[in-house]
Amino acid sequence: MLLGLLISFVYIAVVWLVFFKFKLLKFTMGWGVVSVLFGLHLLLIFLIGIRFTAPYSKDAKVVQHTVQLTPRLSEPTLVTAVLVEPNVPVKKGQPLFQFDRQLYESKVNAAKAKLAAAEQSVLQLKASLDAATATVDESRAKKVTLQAALVASTKAVAEAKAKQVTLKSALDSVIATLAEAKAERLYSQETLQIAESIKVSNSNAISQMKYDQAATELKRYDAKVDAAQANVERARSAYEQEALAAIDVAVANEARLRSEAGAEADAAIAVTIANQNAARLAFESQIDGENTLVAQCKAELAEATYYLDNTTMVAPADGYIINLQVQPGMVAGIVRFGAIATFIVDAERYVLATYTQEQLKYVKESQSVEVAFDLYPGEIFKGKVENIWQGSGGGQMTPSGQLPTFVPQDPDQPQGLFAVQIVMDDENESQFPIGAQGAAAIYTGNEGFGALRKIGIRGYSWSNWLYPMDF
Repeated sequence: MLLGLLISFVYIAVVWLVFFKFKLLKFTMGWGVVSVLFGLHLLLIFLIGIRFTAPYSKDAKVVQHTVQLTPRLSEPTLVTAVLVEPNVPVKKGQPLFQFDRQLYESKVNAAKAKLAAAEQSVLQLKASLDAATATVDESRAKKVTLQAALVASTKAVAEAKAKQVTLKSALDSVIATLAEAKAERLYSQETLQIAESIKVSNSNAISQMKYDQAATELKRYDAKVDAAQANVERARSAYEQEALAAIDVAVANEARLRSEAGAEADAAIAVTIANQNAARLAFESQIDGENTLVAQCKAELAEATYYLDNTTMVAPADGYIINLQVQPGMVAGIVRFGAIATFIVDAERYVLATYTQEQLKYVKESQSVEVAFDLYPGEIFKGKVENIWQGSGGGQMTPSGQLPTFVPQDPDQPQGLFAVQIVMDDENESQFPIGAQGAAAIYTGNEGFGALRKIGIRGYSWSNWLYPMDF
């Protein structure tokens, strides 16, 4: 800067001495053009110096974080009260809007009842599991009992068959006795017939006593045959009615018990085990150590409580609302999409100024900044560079099935700009409202050119008393 001023001073002095003081040369039109052109080139020193060492932007705006206030409600809900005034500061957590709670209180109560029923059902599932386990034990005990009965029945069949053999032997014995009695009777009949034949032919050939004795023997053998026949009938009846019937009954009992103690008992046990497993799965169905039905009901209760809590919308941070259009009676929720108001956050506001990319060659974080807001004519506010936004939307390309087409940019159009984030030194940030605009100058360290920029930005600030003119 000093060198530029010195060169300019020397140049002006030389021109004055040569052309006007000593008149060594005549100041003609040609020399005038040459002098002016040389002077303009000297002026480039100051233009380039101030451009790069003290970048300047008239596009500086105050930026604040905003929150879109969107009701988080599951149903179209009536606004019952507006608890905030426009442009009035509020603290974080302060109620802003109240929505109708009746529907959501009913859902919370229903969820609580469902949870209580689920917890009770867990007890019922435990009882069902215990009952199913007892049924399995009973089925297994019954199978053991049936198997014991089957063993006894098998023994009874063996005993019946043994008795059958005994009765068959007795039957064979009495049949043999009957045959023997019949043979003796036949012999007696033949003896009596011989005696009768002898007596008819010669009555004196055999005594009456011998004849009577033969007749008596026949009668005795008839009686013996009759007795033997009766014994045979009794033995046959005992064999057929008692032994065979007992065997049939014993075999039938054995077959029945074998079926009951075998496939039927196993099937019954399998059914009870399946019921037990189903009861156990229902009872032991858990997530994170809690019954799944209870967990589901708790989740539904938490969701219902969440929506109930959201019927009171509170401030997300310290800040305020402008353009408040919400009124009691308005319906919000699913029917009304999007936000119902914009909340402006007080904290972390900053100034965002745009510069051409070449102006940022020497700009670094923490360098000092002066800002002239249109809102405060004649005033200058101090700040510093917090961040340089290295990028812009001009380099962003979206996925597409079409190849990009590149067209030369019109030189008269503004070139791609980068933004610089500036924080103000003034602790009273409330005097810098969102959207406030002005000019910003960054000082990279050269005091000489910086002094020229300070003159320029102060001129801008004082000009705000007049411009833009309203007439």
